[in-house]
Amino acid sequence: MNRYIWYVVSFLIINSNYTSLLYSGRWKRLPIPILHCHSCPLSRFGCPIGNLQHFMVLRQFPYLIVGYFGVLGLILGRWFCGHLCLFGLLQEWLGKLVHHRRKVSTRWSHVKLISLIFVILTPIFTHEVWFCKLCPEGTLTAGIPQVMLDHSLRMLVGTLFWVKIALLGLLMVLAIPVKRPFCRFICPLGYIWGIFNRLSLLRIKIDRTRCTECNLCETVCPMGLRVYEDTNAVDCIKCGKCIRACPNNALTMEFMT
Repeated sequence: MNRYIWYVVSFLIINSNYTSLLYSGRWKRLPIPILHCHSCPLSRFGCPIGNLQHFMVLRQFPYLIVGYFGVLGLILGRWFCGHLCLFGLLQEWLGKLVHHRRKVSTRWSHVKLISLIFVILTPIFTHEVWFCKLCPEGTLTAGIPQVMLDHSLRMLVGTLFWVKIALLGLLMVLAIPVKRPFCRFICPLGYIWGIFNRLSLLRIKIDRTRCTECNLCETVCPMGLRVYEDTNAVDCIKCGKCIRACPNNALTMEFMT
């Protein structure tokens, strides 16, 4: 199935609350496999990072969340980032505004580990879900819409809100010259899924006898990867663009048995 069809399905399912009230029913307990703020007016499901931080505030081990990451990660790895994450897609679209993109070394991909540590530790010591408070995806889909729709909230807008707006704006500007910067260098959920890339059943496979290392895979890759160097790297979102672009059909994506 075309990945853009997956994006449309993802948008329609995740944003399926068409009532005038913020949904708080039982479906909010079910996390989706991408970042999407539970405070978004249209959201019907929970965010896995938000749920994880909730348990950290309570200082309880999140057995269900860890199991959730483990099961889905072992099946698909970081596939969700390349087919369902609308915030990632927005960054891709912004990148189309310029023809030449700035290359950034993939060695920086593990910086996301700092975000994951921040997600886990700050709620324990501060009793506040700071990543959720600063998350640019949450600002875009929840913070801004909530302030626009609820007049009473406009009176409460303070410094933190404008800091969030500044962070979102900076990221959107950065996404023009740099491929998916949030996904590559900040997203803690992407790092979690990426850890499973080499263990997941769904993997990219390369036929070394056909690969000529022409670098077309790097050119089309939304994450700026030379796929032939590491076919299932932490940053690979398994979007399949490299497979379709390869002139020698050296790459395939399949479930390993």
